[in-house]
Amino acid sequence: MTADDANKLLALAKANYSYAFKTMTKQEKIMLVQSWAFALQDIPADIVMLAFMQLLTTSKWLPTVAEIREKVKDMYYQSAFSSTSLFPDPPEVQKAKEYIATNAYRLRGDGDSHELSLDTILQGPYMANLGSGKMGFSAIEDGQTMYLPDTEDEL
Repeated sequence: MTADDANKLLALAKANYSYAFKTMTKQEKIMLVQSWAFALQDIPADIVMLAFMQLLTTSKWLPTVAEIREKVKDMYYQSAFSSTSLFPDPPEVQKAKEYIATNAYRLRGDGDSHELSLDTILQGPYMANLGSGKMGFSAIEDGQTMYLPDTEDEL
């Protein structure tokens, strides 16, 4: 998941949980987008979106990154072990389940672990900044991405 993907996801979240963003400053919104992108970098955006949409149906409050990662882990198990049914899925559904199982495999963990692993962080797109001294707060405002709009920009 990239910062642009995280921004789109959080714009959807803002449409559904507007209370969560009302008092945020622009800097806080940028930090939110970048932290979500960082914490979800090992999961394809479409899988994160599926997990978020599932959480949207049951969550009264804005889901957290941890809840999204846990839901992706649940989706992995549902996809990887659903072939035991007596009634086979249509081919397109089976293909989607195989994609989810393949791309969410690293979240299966042992026990309840579903955190972003150190190896994944070091192999991810943020690696270049980790050893350069740019991974602090100054690195989050890249000036290229449109982030969640401010209230006055929405009118």
